[in-house]
Order: sequence, then structure tokens, then C-alpha cells
Amino acid sequence: MEKVSLFVDFYNFVNSSNDYLNQKCYIDYTKFHEYFIDEKTQVFTKTYFYGGLNFGKLLDFLEKQPRIDVIRGEVGQNDIEKCTDVNITMGMLIKAFKHSYDVGILFSGDRDYTKLVRELKRMGKVIGLVTPDGDAKTKAKSLANQCDFHIVLNEEFYKKFWKAPDNSSYVSKIPNAHPST
Repeated sequence: MEKVSLFVDFYNFVNSSNDYLNQKCYIDYTKFHEYFIDEKTQVFTKTYFYGGLNFGKLLDFLEKQPRIDVIRGEVGQNDIEKCTDVNITMGMLIKAFKHSYDVGILFSGDRDYTKLVRELKRMGKVIGLVTPDGDAKTKAKSLANQCDFHIVLNEEFYKKFWKAPDNSSYVSKIPNAHPST
């Protein structure tokens, strides 16, 4: 069985999801790994959330959940998060050297990860990319071309894992989208 780990650039993922959905994204981060694992051939190892200085309470909660690790970034000038790219790169490489995963799934569209992806593939790792549909998908094209596969999250993914704080159901706010049922 292949071991699969998820590596999430949290700030990038949440913001690109918000942009795609045209509203604040609320999903169950404790269960969303289920969407990416083929239980017949793969086993989920862990989700690593990187950064997310603006998501303190959520990350505090996630930090206490099984099979989730939160790696917070540093604060730079003007309270801007720093070191997320470096932390993800180090995390993916160290875990690859330790054979902690066979398939690494990166949630980001940042082309800064291109050299990382190439090196991980040279090491024999299978690397996937996850982005929301819309602008994030378009911006991630060059990085996606370096990966073994690219999963584009559509509205169905968000509906399946939606978990609003007030327990409200998902309502589409994507322009020209089909109404959600």
C-alpha cells in the first residue's frame, strides 16, 4: 500500500478557495483527506498544515487532532507571514528522506515549489498538486505541469466537506454556477 501525506500551504489554500467560492471557505479539515485517498491501494499518513497566522483558533483546534501537524510560519515586517515556502520544502524533503510517504500531495499554486517537485520526483516520490478551480488553477499551470497529477477542486468537493461554524448548509455564490441542492 502506498503511504500518502498531504502538505497544505494553508494561507494560499484558504485564500484561493475563498476566491473561487466567492465567499469564506468552511470545510472540515479533519476529514477532507478522505477525498484524496484510494483506500484500496493507499493509506493516509498525515496532513501537514503550514503557516496560517491569521487562523489561530482553527489551527489551535487542528493541532490537537490525530494525524494532523501544524507548522506555523514566522511573522515578518507588517505582520506578514514568512518562511511558509521554506517550511513546506523542508518538511516534504525531510519526510521523503525518512520514507514517511510515497505520494505527497501539495496544496498550493506557488511556482516557487517547482524545483522541490522536480527533486522529490527524482527521489522516486509521486507528487500531486491540489488547487481550487478558477484563477488558482490557471495560476498553478506551470507547477501542475511538473507534478505527476493535478486535482482541481470544484464546488462538489466544497459541498461534501462544508462545515460552517453555524452549521448552515453550503449555498453557492460562484458566479454562473449551477444552484446547489
